[in-house]
Amino acid sequence: MNQNDKMSKIHFVGGWSVLGMELKVCESFNPVSEKWTRLADLHQRRAFLGLASLSGNLYAVGGSNDTDSALNSVERFVVKLGAWIVITPLDSPRAGLSVAVNQECLYVIGGRTASGEFTPPVTMTAIDVYDTKTNKWEHVTDLSFSRCEFGIGII
Repeated sequence: MNQNDKMSKIHFVGGWSVLGMELKVCESFNPVSEKWTRLADLHQRRAFLGLASLSGNLYAVGGSNDTDSALNSVERFVVKLGAWIVITPLDSPRAGLSVAVNQECLYVIGGRTASGEFTPPVTMTAIDVYDTKTNKWEHVTDLSFSRCEFGIGII
């Protein structure tokens, strides 16, 4: 195994294009070889999504697009297959959420709902966890106040 095989790749998933459209593009960058690789596209275009790696797979969670507004869908990139698969959706649609991994579980925190025609989006307090063994989401607790589009880290 050479140095390039040992190096973790940085993945870029979804987002906005220069034309203001949500993307379903997925790319990886190898910092050692400085090579970009185009991977399989997501099933849905999504911006303002949460992204995390867990057990050697990537998880694209929620987000929004012009067609569906806030999304409750979740996709897992299975590296061995080189493909995204749709898994159990979130209980409620959310964009601008934060995600984190702790003890082999995927946590989804906060975010915002879709806005109506004459209403602004509502920020959320929910903290939900996805268990890869049961393929189920469970509400764990709530933030002390609602928020969206924030950073999170686990120490």
